[in-house]
Amino acid sequence: MSNLPMRCKLITTIGLLWFGIAWFLPAYKYGKTLPEGLLGWEAFQLALSPLWQKGNPEHLYDAVLSVASALTNFVIVAVLFAWRRRNEHFVQLVGWACIVSLGLNAQWFLSDAKLGLRSGYFLWWISFGIIGVACLLPSLKREVRAEGTHLGGFGGVPENNANDASSETSGKQDR
Repeated sequence: MSNLPMRCKLITTIGLLWFGIAWFLPAYKYGKTLPEGLLGWEAFQLALSPLWQKGNPEHLYDAVLSVASALTNFVIVAVLFAWRRRNEHFVQLVGWACIVSLGLNAQWFLSDAKLGLRSGYFLWWISFGIIGVACLLPSLKREVRAEGTHLGGFGGVPENNANDASSETSGKQDR
């Protein structure tokens, strides 16, 4: 896996493509433009609508979650800056922001709206997870390498400790 940064960029690119495509697919059943439903960009506008609606929202909790969900789209814009700047810490921060956004955006699936969700929503939602994992992979690889284990070596003893243990027993046998 010496080509890990290139693979991560490829995975991120796929996630960005899915994210972009999702803006033009039906995201919710009830829409204005197409009979198939509300397009992704229309869903974005609808999610931000509590900001400019007059009066108090019926449910403040729903309004806050809706706006917060819409604002997670700007995390994806930060991904572009993170890869451009090549700052590993910023890439990792954006990766975690994508994972948090994935959780926040799951609220649509967990709400009463789940019956109206369409392919655009799911493509948009999963793109956060794909991009987040791709941004975090280099740091995970570095942490695993520092521990002396390999990915998938669950419960294994790091090589350094195993060698130390064998040298201790051989030293006791010599005495």
